[in-house]
Amino acid sequence: YRKWCVMGRFAIVPQMESLIGLESLGLNPEKSYVAFDFWRQKFLGIVSVKIKCRALELGHCQIISLCEIENYPQFIASSRHVSMDNTSVMDQIWNEGILSIKLKGVLGTKENYWFYMPKSYDLCNVYGTGLKINCELQQHIAKVNVEFINESGVLKLCFN
Repeated sequence: YRKWCVMGRFAIVPQMESLIGLESLGLNPEKSYVAFDFWRQKFLGIVSVKIKCRALELGHCQIISLCEIENYPQFIASSRHVSMDNTSVMDQIWNEGILSIKLKGVLGTKENYWFYMPKSYDLCNVYGTGLKINCELQQHIAKVNVEFINESGVLKLCFN
């Protein structure tokens, strides 16, 4: 249901700011990707060819996910796991303006899920079954806070 790349940088010695070619990560440098920093829980922007990485102090690390941009809204990351959530996202389905995400989590916990929205899409509604949700919009990113009131649920994002 999803393909993405997770890049880890680990400062066993201090790391300077650097540019990393997408080709060295096994990605097509001619395509565009949504970049997200897991530890900072921050959208890094759209990248192609190379990604600019911040300096790291000794002992620090950086985990960045790269998701190839689709022509429809898509899940890009979560606060749940450094894999950008291979643990709780069971499925992602895009159908007729609705993005459905099947989630499995720990009862009573709260996690954040981030979604990229191409310019041609406007988010008009967010709801869930088995989940308590709250949504924030920032530019082309929707951040959805999910509280698991059941161990599994479905999150739906509706677009115009």
